[in-house]
Amino acid sequence: MTSFLDGSTNGPTIAVEFYINGSWVRVNVSDLREVSFTRGRTRADQKNDPGHASIVVDNFSGYYDPEYTLSGSPYVVGGVNQLKAGLKTRIIGTWQGTGYYLFVGFLETSPGFFTKRHNDIYRWHCSVV
Repeated sequence: MTSFLDGSTNGPTIAVEFYINGSWVRVNVSDLREVSFTRGRTRADQKNDPGHASIVVDNFSGYYDPEYTLSGSPYVVGGVNQLKAGLKTRIIGTWQGTGYYLFVGFLETSPGFFTKRHNDIYRWHCSVV
């Protein structure tokens, strides 16, 4: 399957990063299932609303579970999983080797959990503060 997420099409690649322990940690592209966002307004005569993003990941590795605290996860610092409300998040589009920040905001809630085809799926909502 081709998608903009994995760079197999002639378009930008999309990446999601979380700011953890002083550096940006990129979500494994094979874990991303859906990334969508809105920013500001579409026309000058409209109200300027804050941006929102939705990020959906496949939790096959277990890393995205808020209760996962084992040391091999890039999201665990000092035995504490950092994926929780308030975590700085950004979405980057890379086109011809140049990265463009498409969205920068904060996780609004801890990941919402739901099951789909026996795989754990997590959905985060982010907003610009």
